[in-house]
Amino acid sequence: MALFVVFLAILTACGTSGIEKNPAPQGAALAPSFAPIPATHAPATTSTRRAAAHVPPATPERTTSPTRAQPRPAGTSAAPRPATVTTARITDATGDVDWTLRPPPGYTDIAAAALSRTAEGFTLRVRFATAPPPRQPDDDTTMNVASFFDTTGDGEIDYEIWANLADNGWGPSYRDRRQQEARFMADSGVDVSADGDTLVFRFPLTLLDHATTFRWAMATEWGSYETLASPAAATDYAPDIGATPFPG
Repeated sequence: MALFVVFLAILTACGTSGIEKNPAPQGAALAPSFAPIPATHAPATTSTRRAAAHVPPATPERTTSPTRAQPRPAGTSAAPRPATVTTARITDATGDVDWTLRPPPGYTDIAAAALSRTAEGFTLRVRFATAPPPRQPDDDTTMNVASFFDTTGDGEIDYEIWANLADNGWGPSYRDRRQQEARFMADSGVDVSADGDTLVFRFPLTLLDHATTFRWAMATEWGSYETLASPAAATDYAPDIGATPFPG
């Protein structure tokens, strides 16, 4: 119940009229600022990737005879192809949480984050200064762990993956800023679980529009239900300023 109250409070603060379709992106108070990168270095969008796929290849000036495959000995099988994995990592200093009202717990403090991409989807591992609890230990405070993705290089955040810690455990959510949509819990398509001092997110490629290159950043916020999404909440950013390229 507490988890739903947190999401509903954020929606109300953003002036939204519903949970599934939102006229304004959520999490604007926590979102970091990304500077645009030059167009020549910007990641390819879905439309440009699709256009490139329809460009016919240039005709070579001369051809060579194809190499004939050697037959495999009887009773053997082809070696499995290694899975393609791309990764990026963020290292963040501990002890740098910004707070005003009361000292936050150590699990608000991001120490590192690692993002990997395979054909099966993304895995994001966020490590904290201390192990996060499996559920919120009291009914007065709550916490958000958020990741932000700029898939076009224009400096605008396109997608967000969140997890909220409430009295019933960790609950994920997904935000598509382009379509101004948000999905929560099982509808988000995100799986989140705590593993020691690390929070692990798993989500399909579709949630980032199958992007292969982009920029990303992490943030946490902790505080009472009244102060969350306000300057009074304790916050930590990784990296401290800007974003990290993927792959990195």
